[in-house]
Amino acid sequence: MTSDAVSQAFMPDFADANVFACIIRRASWSLFFGRPILQKKEVATKKVECRIDTQFRAPMDGLIAAVGSTVVKKLQDARAAASDGPTGASQPNASAASRATSDIRIITKNKDVRLLELATHMPGFLRAADDTPGAPAVETKWDGIVKVIGRGKGTTMPSKYLDKSIMPPGIWENIDTILADCSRLRTLARICAEAYNDAQAYPDDSENWAGFQGPKNVIIFAKWPILAYAVQLWFEKLDDARFQSAFIHSGLAGDERQKIVDWFSDFHEHQGGSGGSYSAKTHTKVLITTYALCGTGLDGLKVANYCVHFGITKNVNDVDQATGRIDRQGQPLKSFVYHLESMTEPLDQLTALMRDTRSALFGEGGLLGEVMRLFNQ
Repeated sequence: MTSDAVSQAFMPDFADANVFACIIRRASWSLFFGRPILQKKEVATKKVECRIDTQFRAPMDGLIAAVGSTVVKKLQDARAAASDGPTGASQPNASAASRATSDIRIITKNKDVRLLELATHMPGFLRAADDTPGAPAVETKWDGIVKVIGRGKGTTMPSKYLDKSIMPPGIWENIDTILADCSRLRTLARICAEAYNDAQAYPDDSENWAGFQGPKNVIIFAKWPILAYAVQLWFEKLDDARFQSAFIHSGLAGDERQKIVDWFSDFHEHQGGSGGSYSAKTHTKVLITTYALCGTGLDGLKVANYCVHFGITKNVNDVDQATGRIDRQGQPLKSFVYHLESMTEPLDQLTALMRDTRSALFGEGGLLGEVMRLFNQ
């Protein structure tokens, strides 16, 4: 190719030619051999406030006060230690960045903050922690839990986890308390019922969903595996004939995770057991997982058009990547994205500040000032 031809290739008129149009001018509705390359419909996004129910308010307020006092003391001690350091006054920007890193570590590693975060999602965790004198403590560390639950139970998909033989004793003994009715779980049930009643029709194409108008699928993302596990147990305990749920966690090998994705992607099921007829599915399938496992890497999840973020997180990229699972490869239906949050609670407010406002990290007071303000210290 001559130099003139090279320059011409990047001129607008040439870019409109067939050679380049197929590369740089493809729109979402473009066709390849008569089929859409990428198809995305409307996305409805909604933030849902999940207030702490009245019966949990008093113990929550007690925990909030204790967390505020403990965290403020730790942040103050860290600042005092830094000011007494051997290097003396450091550069302001470096000092602010170092302080922010230290503050975040102190907050995220605090066991009372962890309990408060669990209780903000599902207040039953707090009640179980308070109501178990002499009983096994409720296990919340995933490294220990995952060794007990294994791959779940059952020979058919999806596996079950609500079984005493594969549950940590503290969780088994307190399961009714942990899964106590609360606003966030009621909201989740309403969203799944909405998906079940969604009568949108999939296009009559060569995909597994061709022409399907029945119950739609839901994917739920949680920040922590203990929360995803609790949601799976809740679905099993709920025992609602409209829903089937599956749980992808770190204890599953890659091929086991793929089997769940394959099940989730199948719009047909056996009616009347394994020996029955094979026809269109009659359930809303629910896939429960964490941002770390399925927020990236797993494609083909556009078979769900409902996405639920079970709680607030300070990492915007995690949320965006996870939401993209349902339409990154195209979504032929209107999809719905729900963000469940408790913005009247100080911990969710603090998380949102760390996500949205640099001054919360690097301002004059940093996170110490925000914790003192939000936790009334």
